[in-house]
Amino acid sequence: MQIDCCKRPELSVIKILEEQKQSDTRTLFRCGSCGSYWLQDECEYMSFNGDDQWRTSNKMLTAEEAAKELEDPFSVVQYWMA
Repeated sequence: MQIDCCKRPELSVIKILEEQKQSDTRTLFRCGSCGSYWLQDECEYMSFNGDDQWRTSNKMLTAEEAAKELEDPFSVVQYWMA
């Protein structure tokens, strides 16, 4: 999915929700232009023949959904101020 919340999206990381070594990452972003929230999932599909692939998906969240993600006490660690 393309980031299409406004004419000039400028995403900033709000919080890394899940990060595993050299593998899956789940990140919450906020657009500096329009204020919308985005959840990005990146998954690595490993292949023993050396043809590993990354799959990235983006989903727009409501403010309520983003707040729930931010309040999750089990999410992983890193914060940035946008």
